[in-house]
Amino acid sequence: MKNFDTQQTNHANFVVGLFVLVVLSVASLSILKSAGLLSGDLGQAVQSHDLIFHVAFALVLGGLAGLASRASNKPMVALLLFFVVTDELLQIWLPTRQFSWLDMACNVFGCLAGVLLCHFTLFAYTQWFNRPTT
Repeated sequence: MKNFDTQQTNHANFVVGLFVLVVLSVASLSILKSAGLLSGDLGQAVQSHDLIFHVAFALVLGGLAGLASRASNKPMVALLLFFVVTDELLQIWLPTRQFSWLDMACNVFGCLAGVLLCHFTLFAYTQWFNRPTT
């Protein structure tokens, strides 16, 4: 039984660590954009497809937050929503950025859609293959 608990703890630590790593990666892109250091082809791509990037990053973050919340029994989804809303609100005071309600809505929608997708996928997995998930 102790070995199972250790495996569960290792799994939870891995999922939470992966979630934190991805959040920090996305946050660094936001910081680089705010500092005006995101330029060239990548900067053009981000600017041209801004809403797609918002939804895509938020979808991935939401899915990982759902997994991390499930694995660790901690409110990672609430923490993620706090971060994405705060990131967008801080843009009101940054001269190099522009606040947008649409961007915030895409962030929140993407996060919640990622969480739902994660939970539906895990539910389907347990129903179709009769296997428990952690």
